[in-house]
Amino acid sequence: MNSSFWLQLVASFLSCWGFGVCLNVPKNAFIATGFTGMAGWLGYLVYYCHANHSAVGASLVATVIIGIVALIFAHRLQMPVTIFTIPALMPLVPGEVALEALRALIAGRVLQAQVLFVHMLMIAGAIAVGFMIAEIFAQYYTKIAHWCRK
Repeated sequence: MNSSFWLQLVASFLSCWGFGVCLNVPKNAFIATGFTGMAGWLGYLVYYCHANHSAVGASLVATVIIGIVALIFAHRLQMPVTIFTIPALMPLVPGEVALEALRALIAGRVLQAQVLFVHMLMIAGAIAVGFMIAEIFAQYYTKIAHWCRK
């Protein structure tokens, strides 16, 4: 693993921590927010860069990881899960793709703009599906844990 990998992990931690500050996350949740975002970005990097897969699939994997880690922190710290998920999602938002789609549309390259727009929608959809998968996992785990306690 090269230094760029570690730099990206540190940058993702700091960016999610910074978004937590901007969004008025409680002070005792700053570190957990940073770790949630860093875990998601780690999943994204491993899936996208090291396994040579698409950004859509990497966003799905990263969002599932963010959802699960956020649920764990929310349970441990007795806080709403959105405190951890919203700042952690910021590195995954397809803003660059949206900007390129708008640039292509303004420049008159309509076909390229359509392709980029569909790609952006696919990434956004993968993020939504990733949270649904994480929530299903959490409900399944809770049901199994409750059943084992009986």
